[in-house]
Amino acid sequence: MLTHIDRVQIVTSDRSAVAQQWSTLLGAAHLRDDRLKTLGATRTVIRVGTAEVEFLQPDGAGVVADFMEESGRGGLFAAGFATNDFAATRAHLSARGVAVAEEAGQLFIPNTAVSGGGFRAVVTAQSDGPRAGLMTRLHEVTFLTPDPQKSAASLVETFQLSKENFGTA
Repeated sequence: MLTHIDRVQIVTSDRSAVAQQWSTLLGAAHLRDDRLKTLGATRTVIRVGTAEVEFLQPDGAGVVADFMEESGRGGLFAAGFATNDFAATRAHLSARGVAVAEEAGQLFIPNTAVSGGGFRAVVTAQSDGPRAGLMTRLHEVTFLTPDPQKSAASLVETFQLSKENFGTA
């Protein structure tokens, strides 16, 4: 269902400045600026390697503003994954009772969907874009949890992943 890590979302108080710093440092390409009502944030998206980095800035009440307040300064908000069947992914998550929000061609998965809490994800239809800058791609994300086996099993079930690749076999 999920094919690879294709993005990260980072919360910051100044998305434009941080995106510019990343672009200067890594040779990233600016893709777009928009607003996500679902998250209560404005967004700047850059391409670095074959991945996208989404810089989110709170623009009122919402989950991004809550994250900013809790963290005190922002930081890594969500890991992003590509899927080769967007409709099937949405249907599977809905069938599992996951409260998925959909906007701008993305599924926003709440941090309560996976056992262990704190794992927030965004899923986007797989697309191939040109490589930009110094990086090749994003290789992995890490989910620190008090019960790794339980969280791994939950990830496998939630996202229909291979059990062999997540240590639950």
